Amino acid sequence: MHEQNFSHPEYYRDVCRHQEPVIYIGGRPHVLRNLDRPLQNVEATGITTDVVESIEIALKRDVQDELRKGGGKILLHDEIEESPGNYRITPLFETVSEDGVMTPRDVFELMTAEGYKVRLSLTSPRVQTDNVP
Repeated sequence: MHEQNFSHPEYYRDVCRHQEPVIYIGGRPHVLRNLDRPLQNVEATGITTDVVESIEIALKRDVQDELRKGGGKILLHDEIEESPGNYRITPLFETVSEDGVMTPRDVFELMTAEGYKVRLSLTSPRVQTDNVP
């Protein structure tokens, strides 16, 4: 069996962008949820990449503001699967620096700067906008 070397700069990483704002906090992805439907994706069919990225930038600023106010801590919520298909929402405090808050674009640019060849897929893994042939 062929083992993939994720640390090698020539390894291609696919980064799939959906029509949903995402923010990375301490290296883990987090998404917005509606208070009354915390386990369902926020529906934004037809939203453009520019709009999603502007929401992510605003969310990043909000998180960084909360970190400054909270002394480097922020309250997040995680989905814990208790049994197949049955989830519980659990609050947790995350301690992270402001630099530990990144948008997907930040992650994409960081990976590219480190020499990785990254394919950026928008909405569907079959539709690709990338910096590789």
